[in-house]
Amino acid sequence: MMVTVEGVITSVEEKTKDDKPYTELLLAQKGEKMQVTVRVPGAKSNDYEPFQVETFQGRLMQWATRNGVGSMVMVDGN
Repeated sequence: MMVTVEGVITSVEEKTKDDKPYTELLLAQKGEKMQVTVRVPGAKSNDYEPFQVETFQGRLMQWATRNGVGSMVMVDGN
C-alpha cells in the first residue's frame, strides 16, 4: 500500500543491510504518540536536518511483533 506521511524529523541515522546503505528517519506527527520510521535508500543523512518538516511517499510495510504490529514507510530509490 502506498502512503504519504508528513512530520517533524526527530532522528537521522545511516545504516547498512546486506552491504546496501540506507538512511533511517523518525518522524513525529501532531496528535500521534508513536513516531513513524521512514527508510530512504542510500546514505543521505546530509540531506535531512532534525526538527525540519518533511513529507515522504512510499510503501507501508507492517509485521507482527511481540507487542502488536510494527510498521515502516519505505521510500523507493528512483
